[in-house]
Amino acid sequence: MLREADTVAADALPDSIDPRFREDILTDAIAQLASGLGKATQQLLASGSDPAIPARISEWEHAFYDHRDRAEPFEVPNATMILTADTIQAYLRRVVPEAGDVVVEKARKLTGGFGRATVMIQLDRPLFGTRELVLRAEIPVTILTLQGFDIATEFEIIKLAQRNGVVAPTPLLLETGDNETGVRFILVNRLQGSNVGSLYELSSSISDTMLVNLVRGLVQIHEIDPRAHPDIVQASHLKDWLKDDTMTASILRWIDCWENFWRSLAIPSPTLERLFHWLRAHVPQSDAAPVLLHSDYGLGNLLFENDELTAVLDWEASHMGHPAEEVGWLAMNLRGKVEQQRVFDLYEEFSGRPVDLDAIRFFDAFTEVKLIVSGMSATRKFAENPVADPIYCRLINLTVEPSVRRAAELLPELER
Repeated sequence: MLREADTVAADALPDSIDPRFREDILTDAIAQLASGLGKATQQLLASGSDPAIPARISEWEHAFYDHRDRAEPFEVPNATMILTADTIQAYLRRVVPEAGDVVVEKARKLTGGFGRATVMIQLDRPLFGTRELVLRAEIPVTILTLQGFDIATEFEIIKLAQRNGVVAPTPLLLETGDNETGVRFILVNRLQGSNVGSLYELSSSISDTMLVNLVRGLVQIHEIDPRAHPDIVQASHLKDWLKDDTMTASILRWIDCWENFWRSLAIPSPTLERLFHWLRAHVPQSDAAPVLLHSDYGLGNLLFENDELTAVLDWEASHMGHPAEEVGWLAMNLRGKVEQQRVFDLYEEFSGRPVDLDAIRFFDAFTEVKLIVSGMSATRKFAENPVADPIYCRLINLTVEPSVRRAAELLPELER
């Protein structure tokens, strides 16, 4: 009935309304209903009532997002890229004296990623030849504002990875003040290699050699001890994360980060109420020290050349935590191409650390939380900010609806 009412309400809106705001009107029309259902879900979970009632509420939420996912597409204006060859060249000539004669031949925005603007720049200097660098900049409107997403922190974490032999880009320059480009950014060297896919698709097959190198690279990150690099710890968010002595404490901190961010969006969700309630009741118990996590070690952030791992990119989500978070995420990225158990076996072999299957299951649920919250934030930021990247409004197709659906299927099993 709710789904039918949703469809009727959408069809009743006049065609002259801008489609971008048509969805806002529909969303506002049911906001009070969603908020009430969210509060009811909280009360039902707290009282230990029949789990079938929250389950039905979650089914309604999935039906709502599924309908929005099937809405007719509409054109949106492209966001203006404020990073140009001219502004980058002017900056380099001013800030780097030895680069006074540098010419920025190209400045091309690279596709992919939602947290940074990534621009490949080609420099040319007389007598020194051509060199390619990558500029990663903060953008005016970003989806996530979790702890550690600051560009200066990412610069420090890349340094940490480099010091410990991880194939991360070499950090060359950090700019956090006013400058010709109008944004804060880091400059790194460009590493060779190509991307082979993402969570949603694979552009090439995964050989066993590639898989071995994938898992070895992950283990190498988990073996880094940030405490051996106090300068980086003090200059980054790690000084807060290292206050947690156990993996359990770090997981609770990570749950707090995501739940606080979701509630700051003021977008009610009965499904998220249930998921956060379940996560807090089932946190993996471990007194072991947390390990450094890249936190997005998936195919979209890795480059390969001849089956060798040549680059681990995009470190803005790094934090301390439980290794199962990344082992499970990597296995999810490879689902349908590589047997999950093969990933677990290789990790155990290279790390000497057993894979906790209960923790894997926990972080599978946590992943759905992160995808739903990210998609909700993207649609909110796009609706409220005219300079937001148009791709944000498409994240609902990739994250919110599929994850709410998977959660609706998963939660009855989790709550048994």
